[in-house]
Amino acid sequence: MPKPTIVLVHGAWADASSWNAVASDLQGQGFTVLAPPNLLRAVAIDAPYITSFLAQRTSGPVVLVGHSYGGFVITNAATGADNVKALVYVDAFIPDEGETVFQILGGSGSAFDIPDPTAVFDIAGYPGAPE
Repeated sequence: MPKPTIVLVHGAWADASSWNAVASDLQGQGFTVLAPPNLLRAVAIDAPYITSFLAQRTSGPVVLVGHSYGGFVITNAATGADNVKALVYVDAFIPDEGETVFQILGGSGSAFDIPDPTAVFDIAGYPGAPE
């Protein structure tokens, strides 16, 4: 199988430039790497956009990589793209197809409004931080 094209999809609080270091490293290994903008409108808009991007800009196998909210986007974009061979989630939501962030978060709309935030976040303190 030929080397896949790697498509990096950013999360809600970033842009495609957040992948620069990763893209450079992968390109140095001989991969074609694309980092399209994630429109950040809603999964129902963002996922079809990424599917359309894949259809227009890739041929051959694709590995879709999503960070944070990008996990929702890649899960749903992959359902419309036959050439997607793998999904990679980087500190991302990993929904079932069609599942919403509100369903994962228990309907509250906030990732912080759950009994155990460590179920959603990998929390790391900083020196002098309050407990």
